[in-house]
Amino acid sequence: MRILWIVNIELPAISLARGRTVNPLEGWLTGVLNQMKKDQSNHLTICYPDSLCEEDYIKGVLYDNVDYVAFREYRTTRSNYLKLNTILQRIVEEIKPDVVHIHGTECMHSCDMSEITYGRIPTAISIQGLLTPLSFYYCCGVPGKIKNKVTIRSLINRDFMLYDMLSLKKRSKYEQKALQHTDFVIGRTDWDNAYTTWMAPQAQYRKCNETLRDTFYAVRWNYDNCEKNTIFVSQSDSPMKGFHFLLRALAKAKVLIPDVKIYAIGTEKNPKYLQSDKNLNVYQQYIYKLIKDNNLEDNVIFLGRLDELSIATQLQKTNIFICPSGCENSPNSLGEAMLLGVPCLAADVGGISSLMSNKKEGILYRCDD
Repeated sequence: MRILWIVNIELPAISLARGRTVNPLEGWLTGVLNQMKKDQSNHLTICYPDSLCEEDYIKGVLYDNVDYVAFREYRTTRSNYLKLNTILQRIVEEIKPDVVHIHGTECMHSCDMSEITYGRIPTAISIQGLLTPLSFYYCCGVPGKIKNKVTIRSLINRDFMLYDMLSLKKRSKYEQKALQHTDFVIGRTDWDNAYTTWMAPQAQYRKCNETLRDTFYAVRWNYDNCEKNTIFVSQSDSPMKGFHFLLRALAKAKVLIPDVKIYAIGTEKNPKYLQSDKNLNVYQQYIYKLIKDNNLEDNVIFLGRLDELSIATQLQKTNIFICPSGCENSPNSLGEAMLLGVPCLAADVGGISSLMSNKKEGILYRCDD
């Protein structure tokens, strides 16, 4: 069977084959790929956007039965949608897949591909996050003056929150269109089931839990070996991940436990040594203000970007994992922490209650509590 995947990033195996820096995001796809390549009866082609691609698309071989196609990446506009549609049509005609599997609805290319293949080739869309509800919860708990703040730097780089919210609303239109052009929806939670049943009534819903990265099946957490009074957070750069909620709670926890520490994946800049916040985006400026106003410089350690092995090592060291997001479906970071046996807390938002049972597998709480 000839299978065509369309994904949002260059997978680590492709980056290594092309001599490029590995992107640590969307690691569950690597777990699925490792299983897929064992079945020699299938021929898989992985199709993805490449910001460095100067041609319409380029092809390459990854393994014996796995190929890749990198296509030119475009910003989300109507005119670019039409350009990308033409490119993806050519790719589909050349590969001639028996099945098309679209991973995620977050990007314009997912909509393009579903529109091209729907009614011609069996098409499935796997839900990762969902932009339509996310656009309402993106800045949950962030003060209005921060949401609407724009600096010259953020205006040039398009990384202020108001722009992000408007972008989400525009991209959610493509998400809804993509879901209207698929035969199957693959999800994992009651939450994504409810939303996709509303947005894609023509599609059959199939539950399929994700395969996590190999490393997290091989290691275990042990209380005796962890650094006590430490918290690990997998993301801190986006308002939807709720890091601002956690910092407010940390200020209160510090009164009882002065040496409490948060280790956070995200920026590499240490607020303790930061002379100016002019080079930070608006949300990062707000985070650094919370840290300084609450004297948390010695209690927050930013780790920068971590690869798979480094995350597993950090989870083994930590006392507690927290997912403080304002909106999630089924975060793989939480699944990885649970798999290691780390004590977990998570905001009860989106599909998290389908992933973790309250007071049995972890503790759930209101995201703004």
